[in-house]
Amino acid sequence: MNVPIGVFIGGNDKDDDDNCDTDEGCKLEHDYFKNLELFRDNKIPLMIATKAFGMGIDKPNVRFTINMNYSSSLESFVQEAGRAGRDRKMALSIILMSKYRIARIKPDSQYYRNSFIYTWYDADNIEMWSKQLNIPISEFEICDETTDLVKLKCKQCGNSCERFANNHCGNGCTSIANCSAIKKLKKDKQDQKIQKCRAACEYFEKCPLAKVPSEKRWSRYEHLEKLKQEYPFITNINYEYFNADYETLMFFYNNNFKGEMAEYQCMRDLLDSQRMNVSIGDNDAQTEFHTINGFLTTLQSVNIGDTIVSYISYSNRYTDFAKAIYRMCCIELIDDFTQDYKSKQFRVVSRKKEEGKYFEALKKYLERYYSSERAAELIEEAYTFEGDNEIH
Repeated sequence: MNVPIGVFIGGNDKDDDDNCDTDEGCKLEHDYFKNLELFRDNKIPLMIATKAFGMGIDKPNVRFTINMNYSSSLESFVQEAGRAGRDRKMALSIILMSKYRIARIKPDSQYYRNSFIYTWYDADNIEMWSKQLNIPISEFEICDETTDLVKLKCKQCGNSCERFANNHCGNGCTSIANCSAIKKLKKDKQDQKIQKCRAACEYFEKCPLAKVPSEKRWSRYEHLEKLKQEYPFITNINYEYFNADYETLMFFYNNNFKGEMAEYQCMRDLLDSQRMNVSIGDNDAQTEFHTINGFLTTLQSVNIGDTIVSYISYSNRYTDFAKAIYRMCCIELIDDFTQDYKSKQFRVVSRKKEEGKYFEALKKYLERYYSSERAAELIEEAYTFEGDNEIH
């Protein structure tokens, strides 16, 4: 059946010429909005689009929606499904999901050996595998879309990281000097391969995730959460979910919410170690700037009521720094900030307050969401937290 299909990718503003970086980009954007108009006018019956499509369109006769993955929440699904059937006639909303059922030998089993690492079996034929391997069925665990497993992944080389999975650089060698794969190459190719291999192996030696035992790199989510206590360098961004549908959602979630430890460390970096320019006084034209590590020491050294201004370059840590700055605004440690998109830096203004004022600011913030009684309880709890000072 030859049916015309339109395509639309959200996130672009039709009136914003800055989005057209190339002629091809401008043409694509023009085509997207042309498709939108054709679909709205019933000249195209089908649209393949990101979920941003339809937010501003009240088209009554949409008969069905198909979600390629399930939504991030029930509320989001209701919103997305609600684009169909606005004429109050019958409409369908469909979700496509990956279905699978596999098994592996439990890592804590007496039958588990290195040869079984990353080995998966068809769970529907588990009895056959049990007999063939001479391993009791009770020593297998099942993984499906409801009891998913999570894999630790290397941030350096992504999901298909052979050197992280197999404890070497990925060329079948455990060291460069004794690499059979390299020895088979011609001399000129050997040098190129050795250089590349050395860089890979050197990274593996420095990789903190490499300290995690191989048998623990595939685990259930609750097990990985416990691993964080033993290996605090693990963050949510190091997780890859076996369930393809869930991984799609969690990729975006974990890249924005990397975990409590990572966000805590970012906060400490800004306070104590991040290189930045700082001045005393809120007049840039008449103030001398000093390059320091973190702005907390400078803030604590001035008199109550004095102002310091910090210029913090964020480069690829924009999201992390933005969250940390917001949290510091919640306790009025930061009184004002602006962002310079061109130079990629934040201008942060802080005025030193009397002791106890930061707790008062936190209580005022909590009272926006809790009763006064509950806010007071939380403040009492905050007094018990460890730290070198009230701000910590």
